[in-house]
Amino acid sequence: MDQSLLFLLGLLILIVGLSLVELIMRLFGKKEKGLKKMKVVLVTGGFDPVHKGHVRMFKKAKEIADAGMVVVGLNSDDWLIRKKGKKFMDWEERKEIIEEMESIDRVISFDDSDNSCVDAIRQAYDEYDGFNSTRLIVANGGDRDEGNLPESEIKFCEEHGIEMLWGVGGGKIQSSSDLIKRWEDE
Repeated sequence: MDQSLLFLLGLLILIVGLSLVELIMRLFGKKEKGLKKMKVVLVTGGFDPVHKGHVRMFKKAKEIADAGMVVVGLNSDDWLIRKKGKKFMDWEERKEIIEEMESIDRVISFDDSDNSCVDAIRQAYDEYDGFNSTRLIVANGGDRDEGNLPESEIKFCEEHGIEMLWGVGGGKIQSSSDLIKRWEDE
């Protein structure tokens, strides 16, 4: 490759924010016989505050991803206020903490004004699953199942052939709300 092409590729990586793996997938992502698909595992939540149950879910998502990626769809401050009445940490602070975790490759924001994560799934699908060499998986933690998830999320996944996993990281072992309440009660 000549230097001008390398320079342009480097510039594209910086401008678009793609990782080298993502760039290679976009440029050369052809499905070939016997080629194993790269897994992209999406987990979503408020993670306010992050606790050991979240960490276990992130680690398990990384195991599921194998050599692929774990993307976190991080709910907005407004969503937290609608759900809990207040937020403990703002979005930027939660994002910074989660980005530093070894098992996380990327944190994205999304429109959760409908109280679902359909927009996060749509973003991940549009960015990753459109390639024949990637496979998007939506991983749900121990407190989520088909009975307590917005129907729109399940429907979107079914319509787009996206696998959904339940109980990733084990059962619900801790609650952000309970941690805060315990702290407030002391």
